[in-house]
Amino acid sequence: MKIVPIFVQENKREGLFSIHLKGELEDEVTKCIDQWLLNPQYLYDFFTLHQDDLNSGYYGKTISIQQAINYTRKEAEY
Repeated sequence: MKIVPIFVQENKREGLFSIHLKGELEDEVTKCIDQWLLNPQYLYDFFTLHQDDLNSGYYGKTISIQQAINYTRKEAEY
């Protein structure tokens, strides 16, 4: 396992890091972003499974699964 800096100031130990597991092509953050951007079925399945959490109030009253997918993909692009 290797620790990979994502958003870290030079010579700092604070920031956002990911892990890169031995034998894997990408670190875990990159894999996650790729799933969000390239696999809408992954997000649909996730938000369907966690629909109660999705509508718990964090996004206001309610948010549709499609709205959550769109929001997540925009955030991943950003």
